[in-house]
Amino acid sequence: MVHPNTLATAATGVATVDNLLAFEFHHAEELDLSPEQLPKLVSLCAEYTTTVRPKINSMAALSARTREILSLPEAPQAKDIADAKTNANRIADLVREVTGEWIDRHAEAMALLSDKQLRVRAELIETRDRASLAALAGVVHEAAVPA
Repeated sequence: MVHPNTLATAATGVATVDNLLAFEFHHAEELDLSPEQLPKLVSLCAEYTTTVRPKINSMAALSARTREILSLPEAPQAKDIADAKTNANRIADLVREVTGEWIDRHAEAMALLSDKQLRVRAELIETRDRASLAALAGVVHEAAVPA
């Protein structure tokens, strides 16, 4: 069975706190990243992380406060519900901001790659995704089979 938190992460996880270009750095050799490209890509990563880390921290704090409200030993009052919804709206705003940053910085990084590098990258991603889906299918299949 897929853990519910894993599913929630998959549903909302376009952007991450760090590792904007972790895949590309991990495959630097296959992509033939040049000495000129690397510092530019590193700089984009640093800019992204500096920009989004405080937003992600705020999202975590707002989520924690919302969980506290919903974990009260009594039924939530109208103000509690309003506060939780305000937190949810702010989290949604921050998700949009962080995802927008991810898309913008990612697009900048991809513009630094050659057509050949982009094709190789797409092939590597397809291979990775096929392997991930196969592994997930195996886990789901194993979980569905009674022991």
